[in-house]
Amino acid sequence: MRKIPMVLAIMLLPAGAAAQWTQTMLVDQFGRETDVAAHSERASTIRPMAFPYEDLQGQIVVQCDSMWLSFTERPNLTGGFSLLSLPDVTVYHVDVLLDDQEVTWAVDILESGSLMVLTADGDLGITALKSSETVSVALPWFQQGPVAFQWSLDGAAEAIAASCGPGERDPTGR
Repeated sequence: MRKIPMVLAIMLLPAGAAAQWTQTMLVDQFGRETDVAAHSERASTIRPMAFPYEDLQGQIVVQCDSMWLSFTERPNLTGGFSLLSLPDVTVYHVDVLLDDQEVTWAVDILESGSLMVLTADGDLGITALKSSETVSVALPWFQQGPVAFQWSLDGAAEAIAASCGPGERDPTGR
């Protein structure tokens, strides 16, 4: 289940300097620690973006069995579609490379933020992150064309396993 306090906490993650995954404590609107999430370092786009996005960075965030993309600025994507059952959510299909294997993930964006929920089935999702070396994601950015980010997955398996709190089972079996 998605929680609004989680969105607020992820938006405030500090920029990481090392190319490795770490954990962050998530807090609610009252400053209470609620959960742990694993996250990649922040990455800039592979090719520079034009104004006003030249300093844009993104990171992957995983909490046990859910994953998000988080950006330093609100994404401005094109080509998405809305669901009748969830009118505040826009869905995009994005191109993804896990190491050199091309896969497709769906991305759901709440209209109000810079947080994107990633959905992928089984071996193409969190399991693949834990067993790959790099992940690259290309997004259809308005007036920028396809915009690609690449993240190292060094330390991802351990950090993701640690994001499953006591009593929660890592759904990928690790």
